[in-house]
Amino acid sequence: HSAEYKTDHLKFGKIDFGRHPDVAQKYGINDSSFSRQLPTVILFQQGKEVDRRPCVDAKGKLQKFFFSSDNVRATFGLNQLYKQAVERLPVAPVTTESKKTK
Repeated sequence: HSAEYKTDHLKFGKIDFGRHPDVAQKYGINDSSFSRQLPTVILFQQGKEVDRRPCVDAKGKLQKFFFSSDNVRATFGLNQLYKQAVERLPVAPVTTESKKTK
């Protein structure tokens, strides 16, 4: 997705938690092969986390997420974020309601 959605106002990054376990710890990601937390995708807006997959439910249970291009696009609202970045519009916070309107 990073090449498809590349703009000056929309950035993508990838971190190897084997080399940077401090970053995994900072964001509460267990890098054990048994944790089912890898891969983890986190959306940040203005430096703050606004969404992540897989996520944890109210009972603390990790929710399964099928990582496909379509699921990632829809879940994180990449088309809308890209449009806002290209038009240099203020980025609206991602909400469940805004995702349903797509």
